[in-house]
Amino acid sequence: MLDQPDNAHSFYFIDVENAAEIARLMKQARLLSTAFDTLPEALQAVENWHILDLACGPGEWVCRIAQGHPSCQVTGIDISQLMIDYATHIAETMQLHNTHFRVMDVRQQLEFCDSSFDAIHASLLLSFLVTKDWPWLLGECMRLLRPGGYMINIEPESMGSTNSDSLARYSCRLTEAMRKAGCCFTSYGEHYGISAVLPRLFQQAGFEQIRQEVFVLNYSAGMPAYKPFYENMKTFLKLLQPFIVQNVLCSRDEIETLYARAIGDMEAPDFCGAAYFQRLWGQKPT
Repeated sequence: MLDQPDNAHSFYFIDVENAAEIARLMKQARLLSTAFDTLPEALQAVENWHILDLACGPGEWVCRIAQGHPSCQVTGIDISQLMIDYATHIAETMQLHNTHFRVMDVRQQLEFCDSSFDAIHASLLLSFLVTKDWPWLLGECMRLLRPGGYMINIEPESMGSTNSDSLARYSCRLTEAMRKAGCCFTSYGEHYGISAVLPRLFQQAGFEQIRQEVFVLNYSAGMPAYKPFYENMKTFLKLLQPFIVQNVLCSRDEIETLYARAIGDMEAPDFCGAAYFQRLWGQKPT
C-alpha cells in the first residue's frame, strides 16, 4: 500500500484563503472553462453518472457539468471553506440541485466509500502536489471509481512560450522554485515534466485505455484570451513572489523588478504568448 502524503511537508504556492487568490481563481476557472470542453469527446454523452471534481475551487467545472448533464450527480471538494461556500452559493443561484460541495483535502484519504463514482476530474494539481504523492492520489482515485470508471486530469507543462524575455525568465524562476519544493518531474530546464510522466503513473496505478490530448491557449495581444489571461497573470505572478523568493536564490527586489518588466511586456501591442495543457484520461478495469 502506498503511503499517504505527509501534510507536514505539503504546501500551496499561494494562501488558499487569500482574498486576492480566491478572486483570481474564479476568473481563471472561467478562462479555462472556455478553453477546454468539460469532458473528452468520447465521454460527453454521459447520463446518470456520479462525478467527482478534486480541488474544485469556485466550482466552475462542477456547475458546467451539472448544467449540461442534469441526470448526473456532481460533487466538488476543496480544502478552502471560502471556495466551497462560494461554489455552493453559485450552484444554488443557478438552481443546480444535482451539485454537492464538501470541504476536503485531496492529500488526505477522501471521505467516500469505495466505488462511489463513475468519473473523477482533476486539474492543476501540480500547484500543491509533490511528485512522490501522485501515485498515492491516483491509487485513492482508483479506490473511489467504479469498475469501468474514468480518471481525467488536466495539467500545464509550463507557463508556455512567449516573445517576452522577462516573462520567460519569470517562468524559469517559478519552475526552479517548484523543483526545489518537489513538484517537478524534471531535474533541469523550464518544463515541469508532468505530461511525460503522468501517463506512466496512470498505468502504474492500474488504469487502462489511457489517452492524451493537448490544448493550446493563445494569449497574445489581440487574441480572445489575452485580456483575461493578462489579468490572471498580473495577480498570479505577484502572489507567487514569496514562494519564489523562499525557494530560489533571488531577492524580493529582483523578483519584483522582473515582475514589473514581464507585466510591461504583456501590455505591449506586439506581445505574443501561448500556454499548453495536457488532458489525460484512463479507465479503471471492469
